[in-house]
Amino acid sequence: MLVAGGLVFGCRASSQRGLDAAVRAACESTAVAWPRRAGIQVRQADSVLPAELDYPSRPSCTVIASVPHSKNLPVDLPAWRSWDSSATRGWVPLVQREADGPDGGSMSYQRGPVRCAVDWWHDGGDHADSTYVSSDSTEEATRCWYYAAGVAPGDTGPH
Repeated sequence: MLVAGGLVFGCRASSQRGLDAAVRAACESTAVAWPRRAGIQVRQADSVLPAELDYPSRPSCTVIASVPHSKNLPVDLPAWRSWDSSATRGWVPLVQREADGPDGGSMSYQRGPVRCAVDWWHDGGDHADSTYVSSDSTEEATRCWYYAAGVAPGDTGPH
């Protein structure tokens, strides 16, 4: 299991071989998008995406970036900002797989047979407790896997 910020991701260290080269390249490009600055930790590992619905488990890779004191960093620092211009790099945003909340969100993208899910979160605080001091760290996890089915018409429709 990969753990980031106390959250356990649904993947485990991979004992499987055969991670697609395009999948590995997507994770590697995500990992290097994070600047190497003091305190930023970037971890990359091969993993296995667990079986869900009618899809069997499959090899994947995961990149987890932890950014302490993110409130003191430039707005364009996090790698997920690079996903904002994903269409210009050939990545199709899958808006039906988008989620947003007060403490984070997620979005999925597809390019060719590679699908990536990007989840990010931060401590949004507790508005009911005036004594609560929120953390100013941010974390992001990008998971990529081979998805031969490609983009379905419903993936990119209205959210």
